[in-house]
Amino acid sequence: MSPGEVPGELRANGSQLSNNQLVKFNLSKSTNGSTVMGSNVFDTTRTNVAEFLNILPTSIRFIGVAKLNENSAEGSVQDPVQFDPNLSLDLPIHLSASSSTFADTTAADLGDLPGEGDDQRLKEAILTIGYENELPFRLNLSIKMLDNQQSLVTELPLPNENPLVVEAAPVDPNTRFVNAANEGKVSFSLNQDQLNILNNTRELVIEVTFNTTSQENVKVRAEDSINLSIKINTAVETEIK
Repeated sequence: MSPGEVPGELRANGSQLSNNQLVKFNLSKSTNGSTVMGSNVFDTTRTNVAEFLNILPTSIRFIGVAKLNENSAEGSVQDPVQFDPNLSLDLPIHLSASSSTFADTTAADLGDLPGEGDDQRLKEAILTIGYENELPFRLNLSIKMLDNQQSLVTELPLPNENPLVVEAAPVDPNTRFVNAANEGKVSFSLNQDQLNILNNTRELVIEVTFNTTSQENVKVRAEDSINLSIKINTAVETEIK
């Protein structure tokens, strides 16, 4: 808004507002007395909205001056004159991540599986992790199996095995938002030592380490998420004496 356009009636706390404290935008007019609705977008490419929000305002007030019939033309004014503004904010998070870790624990009682000394023998167990990654992060996943004393039973992958990597969802190069989900699944086969003690498992701890590709800045929306599913298929062999 240029200095000459600032109406003298626009004041805050008794002081006249300057042009750098104001934003000018147009409202569509009603041609037949009906309500007209519309919206205006204030983004970082056209306004200093980022600077404004960085001062962390606790309230936002709409003030304005209505100029009616400046040309003194014959007409009428509807009573009441209504202007009902509302405000919504879309605040994407700009960030990069390097080895940021999140862990989640879920109950998983595998006590019904056979163990050492039983007549049945656990011959095979395959753990499958399905994923739908809508986050702009490359993820390293690991699973720790704990007993009822919170002690480690086993983990996947083992320290000498390749890590489970879920690639980041693709990001639009212009908006830096995710534009599609990355879906897939990966399976682990447990070795015999792990099979012998698997029935001691009572909880699963899923650890996720986040990394942005090349540590570039990306944007995250509230609806961006990752969904994981875990399934264990087992084969049991019965010894007949």
